[in-house]
Amino acid sequence: MSGDMTRGNPFKQILLFSFPVFVANMCQQLYNMCDTVIVGRTVSSDAMSGVGSTGSITFLILGIALGLTAGFSVVVSNFYGAGNIEGVRRSIANSLVLCVIIAVLLTAFSVPFAGPILRLMRTPEQYYEYAYWYLYVVFYGIGATVLYNIGAGILRALGNSKAPLVVLVITALLNIALDLLFIVVFDMEKIGAGLATIISQFAAGVLCLIYLFIKYPELCPKKKDWRIGRVMTLRLIGVGLPMAIQYAITAVGCIFRQFALNDLNAENPGIVTAYAATSKIENLLACSYTALGVAMATYCGQNFGAKKHDRIKQGVFIGMCYCVVSWILGALISVVAFDPLMNMFIDKNSGDAILYFDAMMAYSREFMLYLNIFFPTLGAVYIYRNALQSIGRSASTMIAGTLELIARCAMVFGVVHIIGYPAAFLAEPFAWIAADLFLVPMFYYSTKKLGSTLPLKKLFSTKVDT
Repeated sequence: MSGDMTRGNPFKQILLFSFPVFVANMCQQLYNMCDTVIVGRTVSSDAMSGVGSTGSITFLILGIALGLTAGFSVVVSNFYGAGNIEGVRRSIANSLVLCVIIAVLLTAFSVPFAGPILRLMRTPEQYYEYAYWYLYVVFYGIGATVLYNIGAGILRALGNSKAPLVVLVITALLNIALDLLFIVVFDMEKIGAGLATIISQFAAGVLCLIYLFIKYPELCPKKKDWRIGRVMTLRLIGVGLPMAIQYAITAVGCIFRQFALNDLNAENPGIVTAYAATSKIENLLACSYTALGVAMATYCGQNFGAKKHDRIKQGVFIGMCYCVVSWILGALISVVAFDPLMNMFIDKNSGDAILYFDAMMAYSREFMLYLNIFFPTLGAVYIYRNALQSIGRSASTMIAGTLELIARCAMVFGVVHIIGYPAAFLAEPFAWIAADLFLVPMFYYSTKKLGSTLPLKKLFSTKVDT
């Protein structure tokens, strides 16, 4: 089968699969980067801070959708690895139906709470209006994000990482064009960036599904496949829900961190802007780790479905080797390109940057230093977490997420009173370490037990319920 990762050289397979995902992730970051750069350079640094400060909130809502769709894709990869085409069709059809329900529920919940959450986080008044309208538009476009995530996720579950890359390159260019059109030409300062993002996401989702059913006609669901089966639904939810909860728990920790930064901004002017800008660089450097995580989900998921358990542990070791290489290259790039990137995000002639530009750059350099030291632990989180999810240990991701939350809260509500603002920056690395202390031993314990004591064994069968 095309995209089969159950045979062949794992070093080559993981590299060839993860590289297009890495490039695609870079393109996806352009969605947010374009919003930030164009808003920061054409409106003001305050507007950029407003858009940037919404990251933890959008991660909370969109992360739930991302976790669920990632779980659905794992189920597809299990069936595909087992060679069960009927199971692939049924899992795709049921996933699409569940995604419609998820999009409706998340939209209905998130839109009314956009303002109250920002107030609860004590968002500085000069950033509030920009943050609110960006969130308002993005939340109304949740369906577009869900559509893209499930479309790209299914393609990658089949071992095809190149098609999502092509789609994202096209839609990233569309996003840039729409940002300029809405913000510069139509003067839509508050809603232009969000509107450009959701239109681009919707286009990406539609293109992925069109490609899926043209490229793989045998996987196009038949009429009987659209029937919601109890076992299939339980399996999809059983894999996806723990991952969604894990994302939600992690996002809550990020909200607490943003809350602490908003409070620190009065004593340390410019720290919110510095953090928002540096986070964009962090997201770019983390693309290689997220790509390796996606590769692990597909590689381990297919081999788990094919019952080739010996290849799973081998694949994770290879993933960590690539993680170390990514860490070294990323650190070098961040040192060389740091100033040019920061100058893209922050216009020192507008907003708070007029007064605090030097302080913003100092905060950013310190934050970037901490990230560069601890990035390998982030790579380990993605690799071991996705591998565990793919072999049926989805509940482990919730425990890891809870440990991340505890570590973040300890830093931003406890240690920050002892060492000050550096604790807010160190909250991320400490959260990664806390998760790794659980995920790594859990993975090796679980792979030792493969085939004998995996939980919910019936739900993870590759048979199709009738």
